[in-house]
Amino acid sequence: MIPTTPPDNIGISDRVDSEALAVHLSKVLRAQPFAIILAALAWLGFGPFVAQAWALPAWFAAIAALAAWRHQQARRFRSAGHGGISLATWRIRCVANASLSGLLWSCLSLLAYPQAPEAYQPLALVVLMGVAGAGSLALASIPPAGPVFLSVLLLPNALMLLAQGTLRDQLAGWGLILTVVGLSAIARPLSRHLRDGMELRHRLEQALESSESDGAEAAASSEAKRAFIATMSHAIRTSMNGIIGMTQLLERSRLDERQRKWLSTLQGSARHLRQLLDDILDLSRIEAGKITLRHEVFDPREVVCTSCDLFRPSAHQKGVAIILHMADSIPDALRGDAKSLRQILINLLGNAVDFTDAGHVTAHLRLICPPEGGPCLLDVAVQDSGPGVPPEQADSVFEPFSKVAGARSGNGHGTGLGLAISRRLAALMGGSLVLDQNGLPGACFRLKVPMETAEPAALAPPPPSTLPTFADMKALVVEDSVSNQVVLQSALENLGLACDCVGSGEAALQRMARQRYDVVLMDCEMPGEDGLATCRRWRAIEQRDGLPRTPIAAVTANVGIEDREAARNADMDGFLAKPFELDELAGLLAELTGSLAKATS
Repeated sequence: MIPTTPPDNIGISDRVDSEALAVHLSKVLRAQPFAIILAALAWLGFGPFVAQAWALPAWFAAIAALAAWRHQQARRFRSAGHGGISLATWRIRCVANASLSGLLWSCLSLLAYPQAPEAYQPLALVVLMGVAGAGSLALASIPPAGPVFLSVLLLPNALMLLAQGTLRDQLAGWGLILTVVGLSAIARPLSRHLRDGMELRHRLEQALESSESDGAEAAASSEAKRAFIATMSHAIRTSMNGIIGMTQLLERSRLDERQRKWLSTLQGSARHLRQLLDDILDLSRIEAGKITLRHEVFDPREVVCTSCDLFRPSAHQKGVAIILHMADSIPDALRGDAKSLRQILINLLGNAVDFTDAGHVTAHLRLICPPEGGPCLLDVAVQDSGPGVPPEQADSVFEPFSKVAGARSGNGHGTGLGLAISRRLAALMGGSLVLDQNGLPGACFRLKVPMETAEPAALAPPPPSTLPTFADMKALVVEDSVSNQVVLQSALENLGLACDCVGSGEAALQRMARQRYDVVLMDCEMPGEDGLATCRRWRAIEQRDGLPRTPIAAVTANVGIEDREAARNADMDGFLAKPFELDELAGLLAELTGSLAKATS
């Protein structure tokens, strides 16, 4: 692996350039074996269809030679002084290598697609799109390389498809062109945020080096980690918003059974990525002491049952039964933090289902109330029939990112944070989460948290099970990202609203001065004047001119408590975190507009 820490004797800008190149070249080192394997599979798969017998062997040899060259270049970069070559020259080499790689992979589809049977032609495009996605991510730290790579890779094939003459090929050709435009548009802010995060970290590291006290060093390090996580979170959430939003809109369109299966896989992967991101942010907030517990009345049966229902489909596929035992002592209503309780239950149940290949997962729920009165204790035990955890490692499973025997520290394909977050949440609630060594096969995690009994009449009404419509209403979307404009506009129109879009705060003020909108959805982080400042200016205009109040909500990838507080201080009326679900957007609109529109099934 290439060390990403640059030499100490260069400036911040060069340190960022050096780290960006190191990150890219580390990915190059790891990717070359997979590139050669994929090339070999492509040769074997498409070889029978290509008339020129020499073409694919020559293509594979070129791929292998380029892989060897890039591997040698990556190893040379990590030598002293970057092999005596300037950073600018290395950057040019990386762009050139990426361009050559894109050209070679483009040649595969140009050779195979026209000659392959119709049933095999989509496979050539699937390989092309896979290379495009992986390559654009690997090149994100070097700003010009991604768009150049995508253009060289996809545009020749797009022109080839457009020249075929059939409607299917022309649609595929335009799809490749839109992919180049879309991925290039996403790559620019992602690259900027990556480099901003690197620069911020290096500046904070520089501040740490000059700090004289250990306490100051610890505080700066914590702030660096928090800022880096926040920066990366914003970049990833902005991109994820487009992916999740479009998949939800596709779900409501006409798709055949095979397409719905593909869409379901895509949605599951996107939501899993969102959950991983949320886990990292949650742990960061807990460690920073920025988690605020709620004190609300909720139905414990509903919380536990819906948590179990989330995992029944995946458990059923594995032949694992989810069994729920709820004691008669469980009342209809409790007072406490339902959100944190649900999060802990989901982590425990997901962990249990993940590591149980056969048998059952059982959840036991009871309420222990002291005879002398006082707070009751909610006792939840989740027992599985999986491999279990050795007694000497009972505490290790609760450490962040730990991977002990049986990988019981967290979700099998996750970050290893689920149990760490759950134990910290339990402690914040005044309770505990332990591994219960009860002698039974598998693992048993026991949660005990204090709760107060409450009257069922105090329960909040359940949310509507269908999405409301907002006929005759008009919204203004203020968003500098074109892809997120498309997502928001499509979602709003799907809910029945008419919609206008602008890309800056100044343009928003001009539109709002000319036309009355029922609701305004505003990004907080935009070039020039941000959404918070724009909202403050509009509130001042309303007050000066005696205008009725326009509901304004923040729709942002900045999701910290301080970001919500900043939105409230700017006199915004609501807050929606990216990426969002369609029902979350509908709930926000209903809250902002006080809509009485009837729900539609």
